[in-house]
Amino acid sequence: YSDNILRTSKYLSNAVTIRFIVFGCCCILLPISVLFFPLIENEFLLFILTIVGVIPSLLYPSWLFIGLQRIRQLNLIILINKIISLGLVFLLITKESDYKIYPLVNLIPSCISAGISIWYLYVIGLRFQISFIDNIWNQLKDGFYPFISQSLTALYAQANPIILMLLIQDATLVGFYAVAEKVVMITRSLLSPL
Repeated sequence: YSDNILRTSKYLSNAVTIRFIVFGCCCILLPISVLFFPLIENEFLLFILTIVGVIPSLLYPSWLFIGLQRIRQLNLIILINKIISLGLVFLLITKESDYKIYPLVNLIPSCISAGISIWYLYVIGLRFQISFIDNIWNQLKDGFYPFISQSLTALYAQANPIILMLLIQDATLVGFYAVAEKVVMITRSLLSPL
């Protein structure tokens, strides 16, 4: 059991380190996009807060909970996240101009979820370790094709609002489209068990 915990801790540490490396590369490339897209320049604070909001998700290993077959704990963490997020939406978003603080509404529950998940992993014996370059390189080689596959799938799923934003450059219309797309997705997910 202890050997398995050590190997899992090593894998977790490598995965989190790789996530931060990829995030760092994106943070280097993203400011360049401000030069090409004036809409981002107009909403720069929103853009920065959204980027900062990604950091807790780097520490939140939902994939590990699934791999360890700790689905109940994962669902409880997700439920806590959604309740806090929903409560903050009703408390903090009261007028139209509050959309700029929406990333904070996501950041706070995400930090709480990341903290709970790290605490739970600590309780079951997993520890973050220093990742060495050769371990990281091996993980990158092994996970390259799944990473490309997931990235392209995510890009396809997110491409419609992005392309509309670039073509139309009217945030309201793109917002309406994104909401309609979410309603369709929710309806499909409700019908899928049937």
